[in-house]
Amino acid sequence: MLRQNFGAIRPLRRTCRRQHIFLSVWVSGRGVSWNRCKTNPNTPPPPPTSQPPQVQEEMTEEKLATLPPELLVKHPLQNPWTLWYYENDKSRTWEQNQVEIITVNSVEDFWSTYNYIETASNLKHGTDYSLFKQGVKPMWEDSKNRNGGRWLISLDRSDKQRRERLLDVYWLDVMLLMIGEGFGDAGETVCGAVVNIRNKGDKIAIWTGDAKRAEEITKIG
Repeated sequence: MLRQNFGAIRPLRRTCRRQHIFLSVWVSGRGVSWNRCKTNPNTPPPPPTSQPPQVQEEMTEEKLATLPPELLVKHPLQNPWTLWYYENDKSRTWEQNQVEIITVNSVEDFWSTYNYIETASNLKHGTDYSLFKQGVKPMWEDSKNRNGGRWLISLDRSDKQRRERLLDVYWLDVMLLMIGEGFGDAGETVCGAVVNIRNKGDKIAIWTGDAKRAEEITKIG
């Protein structure tokens, strides 16, 4: 299951054990996705009733097999994309600090992942998220990145509320542009994107693979 693939990653959202907060699965015409539902933890519990409490059932593989086929169809991406997480642990090398989380191949897989992990604005300082085409590592030493460059978006941390709002919006927009091939023909030069969470200011960078393709790179920016 998806949750098992993320067990060792620290920035992931964890299910809160307070009353009325849970993590659920929902099914729509586009497939099965995770949905994080919550209410105010300060809300008092409902009065006791004679009816037994309703237990939310887990969507197991056996139950999925009973759903109509049209509810299980996924929408494939043109390219698979791999999500990476970086945390600055000085006891390890830079490359060892890059953790490969998951590779998504469909629209539904992307949203399942995005809705399950922490948003970029909730990551601690010194950490990164990276989303790169499968087979490309988020490092300049990779042969796909070596001759390229990057478009950079810088966000000032002086206005905390504005920073948190814009950081998550911009990062999501960049990811959707990449996986949805929103850059058109220029998208062939895109290798991936990185969001850096830092004390002085956050950055979002779109990495390209060939700096000589100036016309296409200009369209991206």
